[in-house]
Amino acid sequence: MLLATYDQLVDQNFATKKLGCRLFLRKISVNIYLKLLQTELSFIFLHRVS
Repeated sequence: MLLATYDQLVDQNFATKKLGCRLFLRKISVNIYLKLLQTELSFIFLHRVS
């Protein structure tokens, strides 16, 4: 009984960590995407102005 609950806890912990990693990676990729979008927009803007 105790062993089963321990396994469940470990599984839960692992799932939480995996989810945390995924969210962290998504946050990073969103930041990179926004930065790229920003530079692209400023390039377009500069080309329009000149």
